[in-house]
Amino acid sequence: MRYILFLVIIFGFIACSKETAIYYEYNETTITRINKGNKILFFYGKFDNENFPEMFVEAEYSGLNSGMQAYLNFLPNKQVEIIGIMGSFEKTGIISNFNIKEIDNIRFIAWKDSIQGNYNNTIELFDVLQIEIERNQQNNSKVKAYHPL
Repeated sequence: MRYILFLVIIFGFIACSKETAIYYEYNETTITRINKGNKILFFYGKFDNENFPEMFVEAEYSGLNSGMQAYLNFLPNKQVEIIGIMGSFEKTGIISNFNIKEIDNIRFIAWKDSIQGNYNNTIELFDVLQIEIERNQQNNSKVKAYHPL
């Protein structure tokens, strides 16, 4: 019995730790997201689970009451910016068309209010994918998200 319980726990851990690609597409521009536990990697372009470039944005969160929340904003000329709300965001390498946008709280609130209910070229990101799907449906995001759910 202990052996079976041990196998179930190991299998559950392996199944939960699987890295799955999520794709966000808008206007012929793609961002690939890879979840790695409490780290989430974002790559400019479409990649499978191999051959990732060494240039990416990493979101990291830790602790029991932590998570990741951000906005991907697809701009003209294939530019994308990520606005981090919850978690730590860091860029590795030089990616000229994918940047972290720092925004003060007052400007963020005004911007968020201006897109409420009409996200269009913006998608709100969460570490919990079900919340992400619901929030973007409610706000009419035109960014196509390909989730593994």
